[in-house]
Amino acid sequence: MDLAAARARRESVTEGAGGRQGAATAERPVVSHGVQERLAEKRAMRRRRAWTRALVWIVSLAALGGLVWVAFFSDVLALDPDQVEVVGVGEYVDAEQVDAVVSSAAGVPLPRVATGDLREQVLALRGVGDVEVSREWPRGLRVEVTPRTPAAAVPDDGGFALLDADGVEVASVKRAPAGLPQIDLPLAEVREESSGGGRRTLNSALVVLNAMPEALRERVRHVGAETQDDVMVTLDDGTVVEWGGADDVALKVRVLELLMAAPESAGAATYDVSAPRMPITRGTLAPSDG
Repeated sequence: MDLAAARARRESVTEGAGGRQGAATAERPVVSHGVQERLAEKRAMRRRRAWTRALVWIVSLAALGGLVWVAFFSDVLALDPDQVEVVGVGEYVDAEQVDAVVSSAAGVPLPRVATGDLREQVLALRGVGDVEVSREWPRGLRVEVTPRTPAAAVPDDGGFALLDADGVEVASVKRAPAGLPQIDLPLAEVREESSGGGRRTLNSALVVLNAMPEALRERVRHVGAETQDDVMVTLDDGTVVEWGGADDVALKVRVLELLMAAPESAGAATYDVSAPRMPITRGTLAPSDG
C-alpha cells in the first residue's frame, strides 16, 4: 500500500514538472515578433529608396530632354535677324551681301547656328580679309568684318581693279582713288597669260611697294614693269626710281633713302638702284611751277 502510493506520487510530480516545462517551451518563440517587424521595415525602406532613385532619374531625364528641345528645336532661341550686328564692313565690302549670308540662318536655334560655315561664306565675299562670327545670347549674332586694304590700282576693263598687298582684288572702280599707286599693267593680261609671266610681274611690283617705308610709298604715283626684273617707280614730283627685280629690296630701299638724303645726289631725276651696291643717279629734277 505504501509502495503504490509512493509510486503514484512520484508519477504525479513528474507529470506536473513535464507539463510545466512543455508549457514553458511552447511559450518561447524561435524568433521574436519585434525582429520580424524590423526586417519587414528594412525591406520596405529599400523598395522605397529604389523607387525614389528611379523617379529622380526619370524626372531628370525628362527635364534634360525638355531643355534640349527648347535649346535646339524650339523657337525660344531662334536667331532673330534684328539682333544681328555687323561691324567693320568698310567702303569696299558689300554690306547687303554680308546680311544675306547671315540672314540665311534666320529662325535656326542659336546653338545650332553653324558659325564656322557662316564665316567661310563671308570670307568668300569680295573685299573681305577676315571675319569673326560669335553668338550673342539669347537670339543674336555679332559679325566683325576686317576688310582688305587697297594697296594699288590696276587698269581693268575701262576702269580699275583695286588690289591689296597680296594681289587679291578688293573692288572695281571707274577711277583710281587719289593717292593710291597705279600699276601700269593691264589686269586682263595677267588673267589671260597661261605662262604666269604677267602674274610674276605684278607680284614683283607689289613686293616693291610693300617694302617701301610708308612715307615713301605715299609718294608713289605709278609703278611700271615690262617684266618681273625691270620694275620702275614714279614719285609724286616726277622722280623715277629704277628698281629692277624684287631681289635685295630692303637694301635697295636703304640705298635710295641715303641717295635722296645726300646733298650731292639729292634732287636727281632718276635713281637707279637695280644694282644696289653700285647705284646710279641721272639728271636733275626740274623745279615745279609751284
